Amino acid sequence: MNNESKGLEFNLDNPALSSAKNCLDGAICQCLRELYKGKFESGVITLKLNIELIDDEEINTVTSDKHSKEKSYKYKRPAVKYRTSLSFKDQRRVDGEYMPESVEVKLINNRFVLAEVRGAQLSLSDTENDKKQ
Repeated sequence: MNNESKGLEFNLDNPALSSAKNCLDGAICQCLRELYKGKFESGVITLKLNIELIDDEEINTVTSDKHSKEKSYKYKRPAVKYRTSLSFKDQRRVDGEYMPESVEVKLINNRFVLAEVRGAQLSLSDTENDKKQ
């Protein structure tokens, strides 16, 4: 068996990512708890993984009776940083109403204006005109 076949595959099930998975699991549980209580309408969970490979070197010294020899092994080691965030869509709301009876909407100069209703009022001149007819 060669050295390359020894080891664990680097994927989501690898122990190197177990802390990130645990944080994600915790965020899922917290999200469901809050949604179940009816506090929020929905939740958004974000998992950000930053994965790097860092060049490193290990130096071993082998000593025999007369000689000392250094052996170097260069490799790339993983560095994983993660961040889990959870945000909720709040369902709190304020209801209100505005429905005045003596106000109308008019379009004046391409603008909608709220104005007091005056269309049904009679003036003295209107009653005098009626008498003449």
